[in-house]
Amino acid sequence: MTQYSWSQKIRTIKSEDFNKIRKSVEVLCRPQVISRAFAHASMNPDLEVAGLLIGPPPLGQCQIINKYMPCDYAIATVGSVKITPKDFYEIKKKIKPSEIVVGWGHSHPGYGAFISSQDYKVEDDFQAFYSDSVALVIDPFHPFNVNYGFFRIINGQVAQLPYRFLIGRLNI
Repeated sequence: MTQYSWSQKIRTIKSEDFNKIRKSVEVLCRPQVISRAFAHASMNPDLEVAGLLIGPPPLGQCQIINKYMPCDYAIATVGSVKITPKDFYEIKKKIKPSEIVVGWGHSHPGYGAFISSQDYKVEDDFQAFYSDSVALVIDPFHPFNVNYGFFRIINGQVAQLPYRFLIGRLNI
């Protein structure tokens, strides 16, 4: 598993370069998605938290994530979080007609960014409804560095997806 720290070089993509890579298996994420997820997790350091990832329908094998929206009604413990139907309902009312739920994100406070067996089941359920679903796992309290990753189940196996930060507007 790759760990990331804030001192590493941030990978970005210019909007004019987007069409060159749009057929790859990759996540293009707005930087504010990560910062909002970390802020949400930091407000609840003793519990896992969850949110929904919002973006446009995918283009080829490229998934864009524009927003992280906290699940205010999630049922959380120190080692698990359950997104409720009310979370889906409330968030769906707030997003634009051109946007969809493209995945989910949650925290692992202090124990790393990975897909647990419980997370696997949740991601598998998300992919049953939206095959291109992406799972974001963050750990803002990791003892050595802040880390996160994007994941998807591919052929029954957990795959950590490559990602870049998307800066600027897309003209597609």
